[in-house]
Amino acid sequence: MIDLSIIIPVWNEEAKIATDILNIDRHFRQSALNVELIVVDDGSADQTIKIIKNTFNDISMKSQIIECKHKGKGHAVRQGMKDSEGKLTMFMDCGGNIPLDFIDKGIEIINTKSADMVLGTRYHPESTINLDRVWYRKITSSLFRNFTRFFLNLPAEISDSQCGFKIFNGDMARTIFNNLKSDGFLFDLEVILEARKHNYSLTDLPVIWRCDRDSRLSIIRSFGSVIKELLYLRKI
Repeated sequence: MIDLSIIIPVWNEEAKIATDILNIDRHFRQSALNVELIVVDDGSADQTIKIIKNTFNDISMKSQIIECKHKGKGHAVRQGMKDSEGKLTMFMDCGGNIPLDFIDKGIEIINTKSADMVLGTRYHPESTINLDRVWYRKITSSLFRNFTRFFLNLPAEISDSQCGFKIFNGDMARTIFNNLKSDGFLFDLEVILEARKHNYSLTDLPVIWRCDRDSRLSIIRSFGSVIKELLYLRKI
């Protein structure tokens, strides 16, 4: 029985993914939890896949790589969730943005039946930002967050839809992700809307967060696909 499935979507992350894999293995090595690690490659053109496979030889936990054509973060996470076996599941961004201790905090919330889904948030008063985004990304992010809250009528208790750190009841996650259509980085919004539609309980988790200045996500560069996805999500 797998207690926790961890999904990491990657795209051209040859410089960071080995460190993530080794840190996760080290964090859970003394844990009573039976953990599986699923890394989903979204069509990388660098040495990411080779590095993942080589690093898997150095860890003790169950692990697998899923190789996809480049379709987007949403598609990658969805493939990982479909293959997961954990009683609990989660996905997290590559790059160590959030300390792994917060996985334990999220697990505790779900195991005590306080929520079905835990969302890491950078905007809670108790959250700590160790390295913030550059000024123009902060402005873009703030405008996007406020607009989507209004446009999609998001639950008021959810302060940060786009943080790449979310933990789920496993059966809930597989049910929700089986219904998702969004392939891009707005899939987080579809997850929240589907959870609300099925009356699952959601809660914020304040985190310590460090910006990955190497992030390849850009609302401005992806403006056309963002508008298309928002119009689709408005219909849910």
